[in-house]
Amino acid sequence: MKEKKLWGLLISLFIVSAIVSVSGCTSGEPPKTITETKTMTKTKTITTTETKEVTKTETYTKTLTKTETKTITYTPTETYTETYGEPVKIKEFYMLNDDNYWEIHLRFIDEQEQEVPASGTLKIEIQDEYGFSIYKTTISITKSDFTYLELFDEVYYKRTIWKDEVKKKGFSSRGIAYVEFISDSGTVLKAQDSIYGIPEMSDEEKEAYFEQKYLQNSKECENCIVTKGNFRIQIIRYGWYEALDWDEIKKYFRVDFKITNVGSEVDYIFEDDAYLIDIANDNKQYGASWDSKLENSEILPRSTEEGYLLFEGLPEKPSRKVKFVWMVDDWPEDIYYEFYVYIP
Repeated sequence: MKEKKLWGLLISLFIVSAIVSVSGCTSGEPPKTITETKTMTKTKTITTTETKEVTKTETYTKTLTKTETKTITYTPTETYTETYGEPVKIKEFYMLNDDNYWEIHLRFIDEQEQEVPASGTLKIEIQDEYGFSIYKTTISITKSDFTYLELFDEVYYKRTIWKDEVKKKGFSSRGIAYVEFISDSGTVLKAQDSIYGIPEMSDEEKEAYFEQKYLQNSKECENCIVTKGNFRIQIIRYGWYEALDWDEIKKYFRVDFKITNVGSEVDYIFEDDAYLIDIANDNKQYGASWDSKLENSEILPRSTEEGYLLFEGLPEKPSRKVKFVWMVDDWPEDIYYEFYVYIP
């Protein structure tokens, strides 16, 4: 019921409005323009999260420049012509000593005393101060082996000798170096110089060297036994023997012996009662040296002593007969032990 009343009211209002509008238009008044402006603001917030993978490709252009450095080493070669004369003299020769080597320096001159190179054969020998040779070599040299120093106007030959190449030792650390040069044309030139730093033997090595040399060159004495009084003396071997004595090597005639006391009491024998008689040299007599070796002059019964006697000054004439005599004091007369040996 209420709704019907409401609708009736709305319809009445609409009709009244229409009549008013029509009456206004017909009354001659200009029509009114009614403008209605409505402003509406609408705000919308949108949040978007976006993840992108980006692949970036870059292109480079690279220019490479290659630089090569080449080192060339030139070895100057001296060409020696016939303007150089034949060497007639060794102007200078010396040897420098180092712990590990020797260095040879050699210079030649011709007839005009101009330094010249040379071609030929060079012999080198090193001896200790006793004349014992420890090193020898022979080499060929040519003119191209020489060094030319224009500033000093020198032409020299240089060579190194390494000490580990030297297989022998000397009896001393000092000595002499010898060179002998034979040119291609046959000229022979010689020179020498003092040298130091030679490898030296120990005392034991020196003694062993001389002993071995004696054993190689000595001669055994067969059936050389004499028994008289209280002693039986046997000559074992004999020959030439060398020994180092201060600043020289001495040479002796050596006689090795064995003495046995075959008696029943102590007896004595002394090396200074032994001597050699050189029959071929007017029976010249040579006494035993103090360097002889007889450990004990007092020999007990059934005891044996061995040693050697040394005789100095005997001429080295081979193949001749000598008489060896050893005298022992006795009573009522002395006893002589005599042997004949041939010098080898």
